[in-house]
Amino acid sequence: MGDCKVIRLPRKYKTDVLRFRVTKATDLPSIYELSVIDMTGK
Repeated sequence: MGDCKVIRLPRKYKTDVLRFRVTKATDLPSIYELSVIDMTGK
């Protein structure tokens, strides 16, 4: 089990496409799951 990273964006976005790009890593990255959720409750 590796690190869990939560990224909070400064505002809401509406999109049909999401690009996930790893720009820096100490080892080969392995992505098991990626979730995008609205935690504002609005």
